[in-house]
Amino acid sequence: MMLSRTLLVALVATLSVTPGVVQAQLEPEARVIVRFKPQADSVRAKALALRATRLEAREVAQTRATGLGLRTGRTLSAGLSLDERTHVVTSRGLSAAQLAQRLAADPEVEFAVVDQRRKHLALPNDPLFGGLTVNAETTSGGIQNRVIDQWYLKAPSNMPGQVVSSVNAPAAWDVTTGLSSVIVAVLDTGVRTDHPDLAGKFVAGYDFIGYGNPGAQSTAIANDGGGADADPSDPGDWVSQADIDGGALGTGCDATDIGNSSWHGTRVSGLIAANTNNGSGMAGVGWGLRLMPIRVLGKCGGYDSDIIAGMRWAAGISLPGIPANANKAKVLNLSLGGTGSCGTSGTGLLYRDTINQVNAAGATIV
Repeated sequence: MMLSRTLLVALVATLSVTPGVVQAQLEPEARVIVRFKPQADSVRAKALALRATRLEAREVAQTRATGLGLRTGRTLSAGLSLDERTHVVTSRGLSAAQLAQRLAADPEVEFAVVDQRRKHLALPNDPLFGGLTVNAETTSGGIQNRVIDQWYLKAPSNMPGQVVSSVNAPAAWDVTTGLSSVIVAVLDTGVRTDHPDLAGKFVAGYDFIGYGNPGAQSTAIANDGGGADADPSDPGDWVSQADIDGGALGTGCDATDIGNSSWHGTRVSGLIAANTNNGSGMAGVGWGLRLMPIRVLGKCGGYDSDIIAGMRWAAGISLPGIPANANKAKVLNLSLGGTGSCGTSGTGLLYRDTINQVNAAGATIV
């Protein structure tokens, strides 16, 4: 596995794109994240508690969205609340960039940014760990070849021309194979809970896709018909030509996304903590670790707001309208990313705030 392609969220997730560089074409659903100012009348009128019920959170968020819509001439629907004054807001008939620009001009708004899409990153397809050392390369007909193994977990090879890995798992396993008290949250496409190499590894997780926005686009991205709920299983994220032609997945999805289901979250979970030393399948890095599946990616990726919410929830930070997490994660794994420039405001600020809160809660992000 090319470890350099597994991005730290601190480098990837702080990506933000200004309204001027986001595509301006109309979308089935223009979706933005709005943060109100602390002293805004709509915030002071009725506070939103972090432990509010789903109904209470939706009522407060919609009241604020309705008022904002009246002042800006748009019909707005409120969705997920990321904290006491930050909400997902949707509208129709204009692009997300246009909506963000219009809402950002309101005097009660601290900032409004496009709720961008992020996608999972490519993984190798290594099925078995193999022996203690990296499998030797041979040459056949002038072509180099090597029996596939999990070389990325092994000690660096001294053989010229062979891959030098930054992980030496066998040496680490002599010290510890991982504790069941350590929970790793995998924010990804969800998991196949029926995979035999992951049996008994999971604690309760959550599916954040489509929370508060049960429209056609969110339903198409989720692909499970159930919306946001406590079931983080992966129904598949395949994309067909019919999906593209129909346009239900929005402008963040095009012909380059056509393909079979990635089962990305399951593959990442296996790399982290597959049942190991059991004479079957592949080896995980932490044999004894437990996994918390958090579904934030569906067809053609997932939104910043769902990813941020998943990060906060994984670390045990309260979210308005979301059931409390009884199993606080020690590590958050995010093998995902997007395009754009890093920033310290808007989307970048949302991620930086979240990262700081997650770290303060005692969790590490990789």
